[in-house]
Amino acid sequence: MTGDLLSSFSSELSAILAIAVGAAVGGALRYALAELAVKWADSKLPGTWTANMIACFVAGVAAVVWSRGTSISNGMTPALAYATVMIGFAGGLSTWSTLAGEITRLKNQHFWRACGYVALTLIGGMIFAFAGIRLPPLVAN
Repeated sequence: MTGDLLSSFSSELSAILAIAVGAAVGGALRYALAELAVKWADSKLPGTWTANMIACFVAGVAAVVWSRGTSISNGMTPALAYATVMIGFAGGLSTWSTLAGEITRLKNQHFWRACGYVALTLIGGMIFAFAGIRLPPLVAN
C-alpha cells in the first residue's frame, strides 16, 4: 500500500514538474515574442498573435503524436510528454488573458480593428491547429 502511494505521488510530482518546465519555456518564448513585436511593430499584438498561432500548431502536433502513444527519448512516457508539451509549453505560450486585454484596449480605440483581430486570431488558430494535426502523418509517410 505504501509503495503504491509513493509511486503515485512520484508520478504526480513528475507531471507537475514537467508541466512547470514546459510552461516556463512557453511563457519565456511568449515574452520574447511580445518584446520583439514592440521593437518591430511598436505593438505587442503581433507577438501575442504569433505566440497563439505557434501554440495552436504545437497543440495540433502534440494531439496527434501522443494520442498514438509515441514515446520520446530519456524514457519519458507519452502521457508525461503530452503534459509537458501540450499543457506546459503550449499553455504557457498561448495567452487568452493577454488577448482579452489587448482586444479591450484596441476596441476602445478602433472597434473594427479589434473585431478583425479577434477573427484573425480565431481563424488563424484553427488553421494552425489543423496544420499541426496534418503534419505528423505527412512526415511519417
